[in-house]
Amino acid sequence: MGSDDYRGYQEKCKEIIAQNIVLLHKFEEYLLRSGISGETISNHLKNMHFYLNDFLLYEDAIPAEDGYGYIGLFFDFLIRKYPGASPSSVKSSIASIRKFYKFMVSQGKINEDEYQDLLFKIKSDKEKWLEAARY
Repeated sequence: MGSDDYRGYQEKCKEIIAQNIVLLHKFEEYLLRSGISGETISNHLKNMHFYLNDFLLYEDAIPAEDGYGYIGLFFDFLIRKYPGASPSSVKSSIASIRKFYKFMVSQGKINEDEYQDLLFKIKSDKEKWLEAARY
């Protein structure tokens, strides 16, 4: 990647991070209205911050609305890059991603078919991810 390409990537990442801050704030409000505990909300926000601002921006500048399509790569990344990844952290991340993208449907950022594709991928691959996190 040339220096101009890298500068363009950095600028795009800055734009996406600014958008993600707004999205995460709205997501927090959405979760507060659902009546779940503050600790659970905090955990969902932490998980989604990592997904949106670390994973989706790791090699490319991928906005949140396109991120639902990268869940399989995410769990491979999480398990490979973070030795502390466990079945518990995988389950927690799955719950957060599900809730976040359901919120994205409510905001009109993705459609119901895209959300259903995400749920299908989770159902299909969840056991594989959990097994990989055990080792």
